[in-house]
Amino acid sequence: MRVTTVLELVERNGVSPPSGLTESGWRFSGPHDFIAQYIALCGLMTRLEDYQRLGRAVAEGPWSATDGEMAPAAALAALLAARRC
Repeated sequence: MRVTTVLELVERNGVSPPSGLTESGWRFSGPHDFIAQYIALCGLMTRLEDYQRLGRAVAEGPWSATDGEMAPAAALAALLAARRC
């Protein structure tokens, strides 16, 4: 999910951003943290429109690391790298 989208959902819901969201993008400390971040993101999505927006964003791409985003393939690679530690 794009950082800008997460921040908009955080503001709308009046909650703190997920702990893995930093100024430079997403950070995961391992498989369990990745899952915790995923659960936190799911908690931000409270309306049908949230899911529609996410679906459009994924379909539209492109993913850009310069925007602090993590493409699905990059997220998987980071998860696998953390698991080897």
